[in-house]
Amino acid sequence: MPVATATAPGGAVPHRIFNQPISGSWRFSAQSNSAARVRAISRHFGATSNDVVLAVCGAALCRYMLELGKRPERPLITAVPVSTSREERDSGNETPSH
Repeated sequence: MPVATATAPGGAVPHRIFNQPISGSWRFSAQSNSAARVRAISRHFGATSNDVVLAVCGAALCRYMLELGKRPERPLITAVPVSTSREERDSGNETPSH
């Protein structure tokens, strides 16, 4: 396994199939769900809509890695822009630092 090349809160970021330069051979896939469906799921589980979207994305990444035989030995680490306030502002989403 290649050596980790970055650090994050909690330690080194292990090399993954995603940690490489983007090239023309990369693929993109999308899935659409209605906002009403996401809100219904969030209410059912007492979570936010963002929590639901992140859970779906995490599960999709895990499934993709398992299909490729690249099961991570440790959790994936990422940074996600999130709204840190419900007030109106010009800056939009922010990526909180730890």
